[in-house]
Amino acid sequence: MKGRRTSGILVLIVAATMMGLAAPAFAMDEAEADRLFQQLGQGDGDLKLLEAQAQQGDAMAQDRLGLAYLVGRGIAKNYEEARTWLLKSAEQGYSYAQFRLGFMHEEGLGAAQDVQQAARWYQKSAEQGNPAASYNLARLYQQDKGLPTNDALAEKWYLVAAEHGLTMAQLNLGLLYTESKTVQHDYGKAQQWLGKAAQSGNAKAQYNLGLLYAEGLGVEKNDAMALDWYRKAAVGGEWWAMYAISLAYRDGGLGLPQNTPLADEWYKKFIEAQVAAQK
Repeated sequence: MKGRRTSGILVLIVAATMMGLAAPAFAMDEAEADRLFQQLGQGDGDLKLLEAQAQQGDAMAQDRLGLAYLVGRGIAKNYEEARTWLLKSAEQGYSYAQFRLGFMHEEGLGAAQDVQQAARWYQKSAEQGNPAASYNLARLYQQDKGLPTNDALAEKWYLVAAEHGLTMAQLNLGLLYTESKTVQHDYGKAQQWLGKAAQSGNAKAQYNLGLLYAEGLGVEKNDAMALDWYRKAAVGGEWWAMYAISLAYRDGGLGLPQNTPLADEWYKKFIEAQVAAQK
């Protein structure tokens, strides 16, 4: 147990930096594709009808046909065809196609990765109220991978997505208010958005909310609340929460009695969770 860090605020800074950029892009997953294509039935005739509608310029049909090629539903997966049909739909202003086209550009599906084009299409979709596009656009402004880093724009688009209830946007927005080098730190806002994500069951948000209560940042210092959120986060698999509980037992912090065996037990969980995550 010797040599382990005891500064909660240092853990906050390190963990927030990692967590703020770790969230993946929202994508069209296969479950969503299945849900959409249940409406088309199982026969080839339905797909042919969709193709005919797409050929006639129907933006929704073009989007669904592009989606079929993108994920391989009812037809062989073909990124080039997916891009062709999504572009036709996106150019007609269809928000979902704009979002999917942005994702293809970001991931380099069917062509070389192009973050500038990804941002262009995400923004078009986001401006029509698509929260997933808003979230993905905000991420691009934080990643410094072909688009200039801009935390002010990240804040703007995370806020749009967060207000639509996207948990990962709420998490990242809360973290941005604790770690940004250009957006003014605001622990009150951090607590607000981390709280919303934590209430939705996000373990990273629960851990960081616990840190705010432990340090009295944006809220009145409250050891019981800090420990409660740490425990919730630990149940959710967040290893930094396990580490924080280990420290509390080791040092007799957060209202807990000093208990070396329990400290060691929680430290073992912390190590095991890290190892499992790397597999």
